[in-house]
Amino acid sequence: MDRRLYGRLGLECVLAILTACAALVAIVWPNWIEMLFDLAPDNTNGATEYGVAIGLLAATLLLTIRVGRAWRKSTTG
Repeated sequence: MDRRLYGRLGLECVLAILTACAALVAIVWPNWIEMLFDLAPDNTNGATEYGVAIGLLAATLLLTIRVGRAWRKSTTG
């Protein structure tokens, strides 16, 4: 496997893990924006945080798909 590809796959794996963890925090702790930034963009009902969680989960899914495709391509190619 090419060294550059290995580095990119490693970076994308780390980013996928970080976005998954951040999404989990946003789901488990629905008022983190209010507590962290002292703002209430959604009047403390958690809607903004769930929107952020959905975006993070989408990013996790896309990163995971990219890593899987690149890995398969590098091992079969």
